[in-house]
Amino acid sequence: MGSIFRTYSPAAPAPCKDLSSPGKTDYLILTASYGNGHLRASQALRAALLSVEPKAKVEIVDFFSLVHPTFNAAIRYVYVQSVKKIPYLYGHFYRATGNIPPSSPLQRQMNQIGWRDLQEILHLKKPKVIICTYPTPAGVLSSMKAQGYPIPKTVTIITDYVVHSQWVHPHTDLYLVAIQEMAENLRHRGIPADRIRVTGIPVDPTLAKHKDAEIIRRHYGFLPDRPTILLMGGAYGMGAISRVARTLSEFPRPLQLLVVCGYDRRLYQSLQPLAGNTPNPLRLFGYTNEISSLMAISDLLITKAGGLTVSEALTAGLPMVIYRPIPGQEEENTRILLRQGAALSVNTPQQLEATLSRLLQDPATLQALGRQAKAVSRPRAALDAARALIEDQ
Repeated sequence: MGSIFRTYSPAAPAPCKDLSSPGKTDYLILTASYGNGHLRASQALRAALLSVEPKAKVEIVDFFSLVHPTFNAAIRYVYVQSVKKIPYLYGHFYRATGNIPPSSPLQRQMNQIGWRDLQEILHLKKPKVIICTYPTPAGVLSSMKAQGYPIPKTVTIITDYVVHSQWVHPHTDLYLVAIQEMAENLRHRGIPADRIRVTGIPVDPTLAKHKDAEIIRRHYGFLPDRPTILLMGGAYGMGAISRVARTLSEFPRPLQLLVVCGYDRRLYQSLQPLAGNTPNPLRLFGYTNEISSLMAISDLLITKAGGLTVSEALTAGLPMVIYRPIPGQEEENTRILLRQGAALSVNTPQQLEATLSRLLQDPATLQALGRQAKAVSRPRAALDAARALIEDQ
């Protein structure tokens, strides 16, 4: 199949420009590569800022890569493997640390990470505003500010639908959050209302634009008479995506399956035998920048509940089935989606098959899910976030 899609990338795209040369930066975005959602939110925000201020200088920096590239790679590996293989331990840690105060010994220790490196980049780039799409640098900046270091305005964008203590720090100047419930949670934690804006999670606005799905399907050889199911497991192929793919490849009704494996080469290779030798062959993708096109030609998304992925699906008006969300923030994201009526959730292959059968036999229910997803989406979130940053200066 010829394709505009980038089908495989063995490594994440570098999120930062050359930091060796001095020069004033208007907006410095600090992110992390533990999953790709933080980076995608950063990229969407950067594009929005430049659409409002075309002459602004906006740089995205992977905070942990800045601090120590080898350490960053090791911690990312441990994070991915722990979530994949022992998710219940990750969930236990997430819940245990959900309400620790900024003054706790653990938080104070985390707030010392990369202090000197961050001082150097602030001296080098002299940013007007610092935006954090990952919690750790927000804590470090708050600690630096508390101890008298001159820090410019700091903004935190929470990239999930729930507030965790790791995101909350006393010297953050502005919080941008996904939904009103999060704003109320922050106020209960002592953050003044005038330091909180409900903007949504920044996503690529092209997801909301109309695309002729039939033209895309015909051009790339997709069959028009088969439902198209998109499977996504995040940047590192998490969320039992292999099990789901194998289950659906033998589904009794003809399907068209698109599977995004992200950076997980092993997952990509393990699923290749299913690409042409099953009743429902798979179309495999590695890391791709064409998620909006994949979503446009899909009738249903089966995924875990990463904040960015579900926000993108909502913006695209794509019905979702959440399969075994990772314990912790993804369980909370799922709770919000279910309450909003924008997704369904299942935990076993049997439940998945039954739910998919019901949805395919009842297109009205599938369409209603898509309409509700669109209704609760915030397609202008990136632009609203950019304007909140500019107006609050």
